[in-house]
Parts: sequence; structure tokens; C-alpha cells
Amino acid sequence: MMYFFKFVITLKDRIFVISLLSFIVGIGAGNFFIIDIFVLFCLSLVIVGFGIFFWHRRSWRIVLLLLLFSILGFWRFQVSVVDFSDQSKIHYYNGQQIKFTGTVVKIDQRMSNQKITVESDSTAGHNISGKVLVTLALYPAYRYGDQLELICELQTPEPFDEFAYDKYLARYNIYSVCYYPADVSMLDIDVANILSVVYSVKDKLSDALNLSIHEPQVSILQAMILGNRRGIPSDILDQFSNVGISHIVAISGMHIAIIIMIMMSIFISLGIIRQYAFWLATGGIVFYVILIGAPASAVRAAIMGILVLYAQKIGRLNSSFNALVLAAALMLMVNPKLFLSDVGFQLSFMAVLGIIYISPILRAWIERHKLNKFRLLSEIIIITISAQIMTLPLIIFYFNKLSLVAILANVMILPIIPLVMVGGLVVAGFGLVSLLISRFLGFFVWLAVSYMLVVVNYFDQIPFGSIEIKSFNLFLVVFLYVLIGLGVYKFYIQD
Repeated sequence: MMYFFKFVITLKDRIFVISLLSFIVGIGAGNFFIIDIFVLFCLSLVIVGFGIFFWHRRSWRIVLLLLLFSILGFWRFQVSVVDFSDQSKIHYYNGQQIKFTGTVVKIDQRMSNQKITVESDSTAGHNISGKVLVTLALYPAYRYGDQLELICELQTPEPFDEFAYDKYLARYNIYSVCYYPADVSMLDIDVANILSVVYSVKDKLSDALNLSIHEPQVSILQAMILGNRRGIPSDILDQFSNVGISHIVAISGMHIAIIIMIMMSIFISLGIIRQYAFWLATGGIVFYVILIGAPASAVRAAIMGILVLYAQKIGRLNSSFNALVLAAALMLMVNPKLFLSDVGFQLSFMAVLGIIYISPILRAWIERHKLNKFRLLSEIIIITISAQIMTLPLIIFYFNKLSLVAILANVMILPIIPLVMVGGLVVAGFGLVSLLISRFLGFFVWLAVSYMLVVVNYFDQIPFGSIEIKSFNLFLVVFLYVLIGLGVYKFYIQD
């Protein structure tokens, strides 16, 4: 362990990952400061010049390299800032009613309406690009790949009820919204598109579940395995939030990180060697992400999880951190708005970081006290607590709520999550061929989900099980992470 810790802090061996961290810091700084791109270019030239002049001094080379990566990150964020004066973009027409054509690239079915994301391609005889979030009545239903012509009054997204709706959509590169267009015409259907096939399969699986399992259990199951969360009653969602297990019914980074590690533990517990378990877990998570329609949050979390799994496969814990930083840097390079505008990205990063650094501490404690007789259960507890510790400051900061029963509730529920997910997929699969068999198997899945609801309801009834924290600011977030960091440091430095 001491060698590992030295490796973490040794600049010589960590120059690449520190450069990536400098790039990430540059992106973060770009959220708060605006510097002309020409000025950034000049600064880069100056740094390169200094680098050539002081090339013989290793310390100077390193410092200048880190500065260059920081400027690169700053520049990447700057060029991602939307230009509303660009006439080739659909958001140029915000505030106007226009006719445009485009392709449906995402569908969000809700209780009273549907929201579709349309990738525009032309208006008034000339080419344009950019996404529009269109709110429509539930019917007619649209599919991925549909080619539409719409007459819309475009609007710029605005914050409401202390929710930064504009920033929320900006992370998906959506800067225009349209509420109930004046006219929608179907032009064509792209039936050959691979994602349209995926969404079609997903819809059939969803229908099979609805016919096999009763409410509200089926709505929770839909959210867990297919990402269809809109059918869950609001009072149940509130209970899940109060108890601190909302991640179970959301395709979030924390959800994927925990599930992928549990899959590894299951395969290893079955006697499968780690190398084969890695490929099985990777295949399982890729299949799962594709099945639910490959939402951006799940794709990002899956990338992080697979890279960390690979690092563990080759047997180097420090490689896990390298893989995590590399994954984060690549994601931010593609979409720098994730840094501050995507809570899921932040929770994904911190959850995996907790699994990397805190789980060995808990694992060592459990082994020291000989509490690892039930390997799978102890591993689930370790993963759960590790992720919870690292995400807790962010959860309090963003949601102003602290669940005092979250860890215990997670420990009681998470062991059956793999059973529920696998069972739900089996029920959905049989539902495509035999409704009788799917309903029979669905009864056992219904029992498992009902157990979850009983546990959630029990913990929700505990007085002061969840408390609101209104004045939790960024300083306290940093302070808590410093404390966590010092605790981790103490463990590794003494080992």
C-alpha cells in the first residue's frame, strides 16, 4: 500500500494524469472567467516559447506543460459557449415562429404529454443545425428516426422555481424549446436506423412488463431496467428521495457504478476468474446501456465503470484512478458543459472515486474483524458505503437533504437489485413469446419489488430519518471533501 500511495503522489510517474487534471481544471475555470480566444492563443505561444528556451530544466518543462493543458481546457470550454448570432443554428430563430424539418433523436414519454428532441436540418430553403426540445400531446406517438416538418414558435429555455433549466438543457446542446407546435407533419420514417430498432425493442419489452406485473411495482421496475421513470407515483418518488435511494430508480452514474461492481462480485463469487468476470461484466453493462436506449448519463457512467474494471483486471489499483481521470477528461473534451451543469456526471465521478479509494479501507476493516463470511453481502455493503461517503457532500449541496437512514436502507435493498433487474429482463423477454410464463415469473419479481417498497416505507416513517439542510454552501462541500481526503491519506500513509 505504501508503494501505491507513493505512486499516487510521485510527479515523475503521474505526469500524464496530472496533465489531464490540469485540462479538467482549465475547463472548470472556463465556467467562471471569460478570456478572448486570441489572448489564449498568444498565451499558448508564449508558453511554448518558454518551453523551448528552458527545455533543459525539467521542472520548468513540467510546469509549462501543465499550464498549456490548463489553457487547452480553458479554450475547449470557451469554444463550446453558444453563439446566438450564428444564422446556421436553429437557436438563431428563437423568439420567432418558423417552419423547419428535422429528425427525432430522443423521446420522453410522460404522464400527460411527450417531449421529443428534434435535430433540425433545414428551414426556409437553407440548411441549419441544432436541437429543439418539442412538447406535444401524447398522441400521435413518434418514434426515433421519424422525419418531421414542424411549425413552431421557438423560445429560449429559462430558469424556473430555482431550477437552472437553461443550463440543464445546454449540457445536451439544446438551446431552443417549442411548446405544442402549430403543425407537425410526418415526412419519412428511418426504419433502418439501428437506434430505431433499439427503441422498438425497448417499447416491446416495456409493454410486456406492463402486461405481466401490476402497479406500482411495474413502474419502479420500468425505471430500474428501462429508464422509464415517468410512471412512478410522486409520493413513492418522494419516499425514495427521503430514504436516500433515488439512485436505484434512476439511470445515474452512481446506479451504474454500483451495479457494475456488484456484477463483478457475483461472477467472482460463482467461481469465475477475474479476467473472465471482467468480460462478462463489460458485456452485461454494454447490453444494458444499449437496451435502455443509451441515454447520455448511462453511457458516461458505463465508460467510467468499464475503464475502472479494466484497471482492476490488470491488477493495478492506481490504474483505476488513471482510467477514471482519462474517462472524465475525454467526456469533458466532448462536452465541457458536464463539469458544472451535470450533477449526474459529478456523482458518477465521485461514486467511482469512492469505490477506488474508500472500498479498500472498508475491506481491510472487515477482514481485520473477520466479518467477511458472506463475501457477496459484505462486498455490496463495502461498495454502497464507499459510494455514499464520496457522493454525500454533493447530494446535500444540490438537494438540501440528508438521509440519516440511507446507508442502512441501501444495505437492505441493494442485495436484491441484481435479482430484480435480471428477473425483470427475464419476465420482459418471456412476455414477448408467452404471457402466461411471464406473469408466473412476474409474480416473484413483484414480490421482490414489493419488499423494496416495504423497506422504503418503513424507513420513511422513522422520525428525523431525513432532515433538510438549507444553508449548505460550496465551502462546506470543499471542507467535507478535505476531511475525507485526509482520512484516506492517513490510511494509505500508515499502511
